[in-house]
Amino acid sequence: ITAWNGLMLTALALGAQVLGDKKYYEAAAQGARFILTELWRDDQLLRIWAEGQVSIPGFLDDYAGLANACLDLYETDFDPAWLEATQQLAARLEDLFLDTADGAYFYVARDQEATLVRSKSVYDQSVPAGNSLAARVSWRLWRFTKEEGYRERYQAILRRFQTQATENPFGFSHYLTVAALSLLPPLDLTLVGDPGHSQMESLLAEIYRRFLPERRLVLKNPADSARIEELAPAARDYAPGGAEPVAYVCHQFTCQPPTGNPQELVAKLEEIKPPAR
Repeated sequence: ITAWNGLMLTALALGAQVLGDKKYYEAAAQGARFILTELWRDDQLLRIWAEGQVSIPGFLDDYAGLANACLDLYETDFDPAWLEATQQLAARLEDLFLDTADGAYFYVARDQEATLVRSKSVYDQSVPAGNSLAARVSWRLWRFTKEEGYRERYQAILRRFQTQATENPFGFSHYLTVAALSLLPPLDLTLVGDPGHSQMESLLAEIYRRFLPERRLVLKNPADSARIEELAPAARDYAPGGAEPVAYVCHQFTCQPPTGNPQELVAKLEEIKPPAR
């Protein structure tokens, strides 16, 4: 089931970041590539794979869950192909599921048969609702691209269900995390340098060690930067700091001087968010 696997891929990618164990990343990347190869057909995502057979056009949570997982994989291995896949999935989300009347998404695509009416996936239960997953991926894509369309999408979903979430917060747990993230001061972390350099690994380890859910994490390799600068245009503004990798920390739209020293990066991050006592 694509949607459930999307949640699993996110967990594996985040596990690889926090625990530093590549086997979790390898499992996540292998799973995502399998889905994008086997269940992405003719610009359409399918929901079910079983014994080599695919069936059932994807629902809202299939597209949104996989899109979020691809973003988590980008922030793990920094392959721009994951960002491209996320944008493709988000484009199809809009084409197939968007209700232009209220800005939220239907659960069933416009070209699928639906019983009586096309309903909306609203409540976060044992898994997040399709609309809260869509709001999260739109918020994250806006943070990467600064394209206003993505901001309009997540804000429309938050507005649409605000009253219901206020009256019944227990049914909107994932929705409320997106609402909270949208209100936090933006934290942009941009690393510039050779991704295989040992210093880059040390800088990333310090970032991964901290719980920074509001972060936007980009790695720019000066030797091959065209694709990431096209997908995340803000990356163009960050220059190499010399032969060794550096990290830029920008918080509340204010950027600090770059540092290649992991301990200096720790100090910058702890100034923003001190460790819990």
